Amino acid sequence: MDIKNIVKKHLLEALEEEGGQKPENYMFFGIKLNEKIKRDEIRKIVTTFRSIDTPKNVLLDEVSYRVYIKEGKTNVNVFDWTQMDKTNENSFMLDTSYLIPREYYLEIRGKMHNEFIYYNDVIKFEIVSEK
Repeated sequence: MDIKNIVKKHLLEALEEEGGQKPENYMFFGIKLNEKIKRDEIRKIVTTFRSIDTPKNVLLDEVSYRVYIKEGKTNVNVFDWTQMDKTNENSFMLDTSYLIPREYYLEIRGKMHNEFIYYNDVIKFEIVSEK
């Protein structure tokens, strides 16, 4: 078991003891898995977190994302961890004009009770040229 899963398990056990909700699942809107996106598009990406215990969305203290590429076995950050807007929803604007045509990966993490929860489902997408 890697350290991310150990931390997540520890946090979820602590939340259960406190009677708190456990954010077990997240959904995203504005981008699809393996989607081909034309360069120069601006997309609003929205992330919602759901608890297994209740059918409500769970509002986390802090949600951030990073966009990276893979070079062999190395992940190279394109946009390092950046906090999402939390006005009415956890969201951010993805401006693809800064991205060259290739495959990218989007990773999301949430922070609750000063602990980061990394969501293992990485969102893969591809930027393609306009032509």
